[in-house]
Amino acid sequence: MRARSMRLVILAGALLLVALTRHMWVAPPAVDPDHPFDTARALASLERALGDERPHPIDSDASDGVIARWVEAIRDAGFAPKIDEAFHCNTNRWGTVCGRVRNIGFWVGEPGDDAVMLASHHDSVPAGPGAADDGMGVAASLEIARNYKTLDLSRPLYVLITDGEEIGLLGASRFVEHSPVAARIGAVVSMEARGNRGTATMFETSTPNGRDLRALGPSGTLRPLTNSMAADIYERMPNGTDVTEFLKLPIDAANYSMIGRYAHYHSPQDTLANLDPRSVFHVGASAMAAVDGFMGVETSPEEGQFLYTDILRRTVLAQPAWTRWPVLGVAFLLCAITLIREPAGRLRALVGPPFVILGGTLAAVLAGLAVGAVRPESAYGAAHPWALRGLFACISLLAGLGVARGLYQSESWRAFLAGAWLWLTALGLLVAWLLPGGAVLYVLPAVIVSVAAVLLLLGRTTASAWVFALATAAFILLTQPTVPLAEAALFIESSAPFVLLLLLALATALQLVWRKPGGSRPVLALLALASVGFAVAAVLVPAHSSEHPQRLSLVHMAGDDWPDSYYRISGDAGDPVPDAMQAVTRFGRPDDDDLQSYARLAGAPPLRRAGVTVTREDAQSLRLQSTDADELTLRLRDMPEGLGFRALGGFVFDGPAPQSVECHGRACRDIVLTLDTSEGATLVIDDVAYGLDVDSAALLSARPAWVTPRHTGDRRLVRRVVPLAAEE
Repeated sequence: MRARSMRLVILAGALLLVALTRHMWVAPPAVDPDHPFDTARALASLERALGDERPHPIDSDASDGVIARWVEAIRDAGFAPKIDEAFHCNTNRWGTVCGRVRNIGFWVGEPGDDAVMLASHHDSVPAGPGAADDGMGVAASLEIARNYKTLDLSRPLYVLITDGEEIGLLGASRFVEHSPVAARIGAVVSMEARGNRGTATMFETSTPNGRDLRALGPSGTLRPLTNSMAADIYERMPNGTDVTEFLKLPIDAANYSMIGRYAHYHSPQDTLANLDPRSVFHVGASAMAAVDGFMGVETSPEEGQFLYTDILRRTVLAQPAWTRWPVLGVAFLLCAITLIREPAGRLRALVGPPFVILGGTLAAVLAGLAVGAVRPESAYGAAHPWALRGLFACISLLAGLGVARGLYQSESWRAFLAGAWLWLTALGLLVAWLLPGGAVLYVLPAVIVSVAAVLLLLGRTTASAWVFALATAAFILLTQPTVPLAEAALFIESSAPFVLLLLLALATALQLVWRKPGGSRPVLALLALASVGFAVAAVLVPAHSSEHPQRLSLVHMAGDDWPDSYYRISGDAGDPVPDAMQAVTRFGRPDDDDLQSYARLAGAPPLRRAGVTVTREDAQSLRLQSTDADELTLRLRDMPEGLGFRALGGFVFDGPAPQSVECHGRACRDIVLTLDTSEGATLVIDDVAYGLDVDSAALLSARPAWVTPRHTGDRRLVRRVVPLAAEE
C-alpha cells in the first residue's frame, strides 16, 4: 500500500508541477550578445523614433514626427526610403475604414521579382505609444535590413512599414491594391505584438505551407513557439493583422508576434520601459532566421500542406497533413484490439477514462464559474493568475483521481491503459476532422502508442509499459506549451477547459503507476486542501494592479440624440466603477442605479466642441467640416439595402455601397461625402476628438493608478443627426 501510494503521489505531484510551471517553459530566451541581431541597437532605433512616446495614430500630429524620425533612421542606415501617401478605404469583416495612409518602403540591395518582404506598421492606437505594437516590429525590420545590407542576396529583400494597421489594415490594403511593388513579392515575414513581453510565436502561415516551414531553417537553431493548431485557431478567430491583406497575393508567409502581458496591450503602458528586450530579441532573431530560410527556399509550385509543431523551440516536427488519418486510425484500431483481447474489465476500462477526463474538466469549469460568480470583475485573474492556474490544476486532478478510485480495478490494469489511449486517439481523430492542424499534437504519441500496443499484444508487458509511458511523456511535451499560449490569447479566466490536456495525461499514465487501486486517500486529501487554498486565493487576491490595470476609458458625449451631455464608460463589461471615481459622481445607466460598464452620468459638464458642420455640395454630395476631429463615424439610418455611400474624399467604393464608414485622421476634418439620394434617409455623424478637456480634470484625477484607458482611449464625441430628403 505504501509503495502504491508513493507512486501515485509522484505522478500527481509531477502533473501538478507541470501545470503550475508550464508557463516558464515558453519564457523568452536571454538576449544573445553574439547573435547578428543586435537587440541594443534595435532598441536605440526605437527610442529615437518614438521621441516623447506620445500615441501616434494614423494621420495625427504625433505620427508626423514618428514617420520623420523613422525615415531619418532608415536613411542614416544607408537605405533610400520612399513614402506612398494616399487617402484610402478598406472594407473587410470589421467594416469600412478610411484615412490618409503613409506607407514607408525601401529595398535592401537591388530591386527584383520574387522578393522577400519584411513587414511591420508604424502607427499606434490612440491610447498608447505602441513601443511593442508595433514599434518593436519596425525597429527589428531595420536591424535585420542592416544585417543584409552588405550581403550577396539570393532573392531581393524589401522592407515595408505600413500605416493604419490599427484601424483596419489600411496601409496593407493600399499596398496590395495599388503598389507596383506588390506584384514583385514572393514571401512575407511580418512582426507584430500582443502585449509587450512573452515568447516569439509564429501563429500564421500561407496555405499550402510547405515552403513556409522549410524557411524555418535547420534544427538546433533558435525557434519560435509554433504549431499548426495555433494557425488553425487564429484563422477561425475574428482577429487580423496586415498579413490578412498580404495573403490576398500569391505569396508565402510567416507571421510572428510576442504574446504576453496583455494588460499593457493597446494602453499607455506599452512603453519602452515596459518592453522586454528578451522578447524583442526572440522575435527579431526568429524573423531574421525566416528571412534566411526564404532566401534559400526553392520556389517550385510543389510544396504541400503540413502539420507542424516546435519541440522546445529547438526543432520543428512536420509531417504531411494527410498522414494524420492513417496514423491515428491505426493507433485507434490497435488500442481497440488490445482492449477487446483483455479477459476482464473491458466495460469499466471503456467508460472509466472518459469519466476521469470529463469529471476533472467539469470540476475545473464549475470552480471557475463559482469564482467568477463571486468576483465582480471580468478579468479578476489578471494580476494573480497563479491562483486560478493552481485551482484548475488541483481540483481537476482531485476529481479525476476520485472518479478513478471508484471505477478502476486491479485485475484489469492493461484494459484500462488500452481504454485510455483508445479515447485519446479517438479525440485525435475528432480534432483531425474539426481542426486539422491540431492533430499534430496527437500524431507522434499515436505512433509511439501503436508500438506499445503491439508489444502488449505480443505479451511483452514490461516493455510495453515503458513505451506507453514514453507516449504519455511525448503527449505532455507537445501539448503543455500550448496552454500558456492559450491563457495569454484567451485569458486565464477562460482557461479551465484546457485541464483536459492534463487529464488526458493522467488517464494514460495512471494505470502505469497505480495498477492496484488503493492508497489514494493521502493524495486526495492533499489535493483537496490545495484546491481550497487556491480557491480562497482566487476569491481574495486583487483583480488589478498598476502592472495589470483594469481597462476603463471615458467618453464625454453630447449631440442631437441626447438632451444633455454625459459620460460613457468604455471598458470590461460588468466591471464596477472604481470607488474614487464614484466619489466624484455616481455612475449608472440613465434608467436605473446599477453600476455598469457603458454607464451614463447625468448632469455632466457641457462638452465644449462644436462638432461637424454639414453643407450640401450638390444633389449627391455633402461637405463635412470639423475643427478638431480625429475620427468620424458615418452611418445611414433608414436607407434601403444596396444603397449607401458611393465615395469619400475622392475614394470610390467598388461593389455594394457601405452604409457605415469610419474616417480616421486629419484628412477627415474637411472632406466630401457622396451618397445615393434616390431614397430618403438620415445621416448620423459621430465626430470624435481624442482626449478629454479641463472640465473632466476632476474625474481624470480620480482614476486610480490601477485603471488605464485602452484602445481608442479617452474621447470627446459630438453626434449630429442630419435628415436627407428623398430625391425628387
